[in-house]
Amino acid sequence: MTIDYQLSILSYLVQCPKESIQYIERLEESIFDLVEDKITIQLLKKYYKKYFRPQPDSIFKENLQ
Repeated sequence: MTIDYQLSILSYLVQCPKESIQYIERLEESIFDLVEDKITIQLLKKYYKKYFRPQPDSIFKENLQ
């Protein structure tokens, strides 16, 4: 995979956080060649895990009422 394509993947993950949740968990840092990109994907995974956790159904039901 080219460096430009890897950068495009990371750019998408950062720019579209809600859409990229499904992809961030499946990506492995080994697909990236640059150390900076590997660190970035690690940080993104930690960020998504902390701030974009799926909410339980009960919270959704309370918000609807």
